[in-house]
Amino acid sequence: MRVIRVDADAVGKQSPLWGNGHSYLPAKTADFQKLMAWEYVKQGGENLGKSAISIVLVVEKGFPKSYSKAKRAKLRGQVCTEKPDCSNILKAIEDGLQGVAFDNDKQVVFVGMAKRWSEESCILLKIEPILSDGRDL
Repeated sequence: MRVIRVDADAVGKQSPLWGNGHSYLPAKTADFQKLMAWEYVKQGGENLGKSAISIVLVVEKGFPKSYSKAKRAKLRGQVCTEKPDCSNILKAIEDGLQGVAFDNDKQVVFVGMAKRWSEESCILLKIEPILSDGRDL
């Protein structure tokens, strides 16, 4: 499986909102999930069905415009502890790819994830099936 690159800011899964007697997903989260699904299919991602899934994810967070050249140089490639947090990003991506890359997000049994500073924001995603005995982990 190849790496899928999405040139966008990562969005963490937001809590559902309530209105008019029902819950709904905030537009920012819903739009991000649709973008991830669309990019996965557009870049040749395939549905891996019911197999166990490994996800490797790198989130590159673009520098705010207010950061000086010196600060950017110091932080470039370093880990990023700014929001959104990794677990919420992962959940938004899993939910967006459910039914597209795999049948159900319960199939995700291995995750490798990093978040780092970069000049431009992007998401690098690799999804692969895992052998049933886990020897390929």
